[in-house]
Amino acid sequence: MSWTVESKPVRCRVLCLGNRYVAEDAFGPQVHDVLQDWGMPDGVELVDGGIAGLNLLHCFDHVKQVIVVDALKGFGTAGKLLELSPEQAIFEEDQPLGHGTGLPTLLRLMELSCESDIPSVTIVGVEVPADEQSVKETARRVLFMLGSDVGMTIPPEGK
Repeated sequence: MSWTVESKPVRCRVLCLGNRYVAEDAFGPQVHDVLQDWGMPDGVELVDGGIAGLNLLHCFDHVKQVIVVDALKGFGTAGKLLELSPEQAIFEEDQPLGHGTGLPTLLRLMELSCESDIPSVTIVGVEVPADEQSVKETARRVLFMLGSDVGMTIPPEGK
């Protein structure tokens, strides 16, 4: 007897970066946990990338869109929600993104290592330090960004 496992294609990955055991760098994992609780739409894969660095290059393959969630440092006022393009993150390499220059390096190598078409990439983050409200605000923003593709209902403010 053979079994067939039906898997749905992944169109988008939400890649949350950071170290959940270091308060200043725990933003990405905290957003991951909120999104996991709220649930993700079909075709979207939620990834807790932690501090895996270059081991995450495969996350940019075989998808149309990647949303990277990370703590930001040196981009503005504390607690401010920002969206950056890969070019902004690479250009601002002297501005550490949460844990040094890891994300700019990852983005540069993504362009060289993708076996498929290069996906659309957006970095979403909050200038550290971040609080619980900014974690939920970022999770809502991610769902809003996904909504145009997948018709996701965004959880209300109180949730």
